[in-house]
Amino acid sequence: MQLSSFKVLVKNFFKGIFLFLGLKITRRNSGLLSAKNKFVYQFEPTKGDKFKWLQSLNINTVIDVGSHQGEFASELYKILPFAKFYCFEPIPINFIELKSNLNFHNFELFNLAVGDRQGQLEMYRNSFSPSSSILKCSELHRETFPFSASEQIESIEINTLDEIFKFIDLTDKILLKIDVQGYEDKVILGAKNILDRIKVVIVETSFCELYEGQSMITDIYELLSKQGFIYSGSLEELKSPRDGIPLQQDSLFIKK
Repeated sequence: MQLSSFKVLVKNFFKGIFLFLGLKITRRNSGLLSAKNKFVYQFEPTKGDKFKWLQSLNINTVIDVGSHQGEFASELYKILPFAKFYCFEPIPINFIELKSNLNFHNFELFNLAVGDRQGQLEMYRNSFSPSSSILKCSELHRETFPFSASEQIESIEINTLDEIFKFIDLTDKILLKIDVQGYEDKVILGAKNILDRIKVVIVETSFCELYEGQSMITDIYELLSKQGFIYSGSLEELKSPRDGIPLQQDSLFIKK
């Protein structure tokens, strides 16, 4: 049998196995893998299985900083129904929805911002509520997302995770999610003690300045690396609707 015929036979054999398992083999039309003439497996989990991998880490506690109206926590609750959830949302109108959406016995909700200090400060409440931040929207943000151009200043209460959980008994194997529109570095700086007990961090990271003076992905990478976390991939990406350039991603860090 010629070598070329043997390769075709092997290829068809493995293709049949992968199709039986629900996987598909495709050749990329461009990029590094194409240049190297590699085959890649295309398998995307369903939306309901997006966080199923967390079950293997036996997460017992979820700290959700920047809960908005409970979208992330609701999704994780389906995967981790026995975990204890602590959710933080500073904007009162969002907090009302949060309480309505997360009315479960294992949820504790805080109408509170999280950062590197204690006290009161001003927050920019955006007409598009997910864009609200302690930091002011940049010109790039307003140009890219014109519907988020309107902001109102609102006084909120802020505290650090280290101070909040000083007298709360947490169960280890903790997941920390941070989505605070450019203020992520301040949340991490205010959590130096509790980070020793955290197993997984899912944090929104930015490639460009959407908020004035915000932290960038390199800042977050440096802070978490110093705490023993390994960057472990991107869970979701936000691209500019104008030209498709990546703006942000939900970065995964795991303590090995």
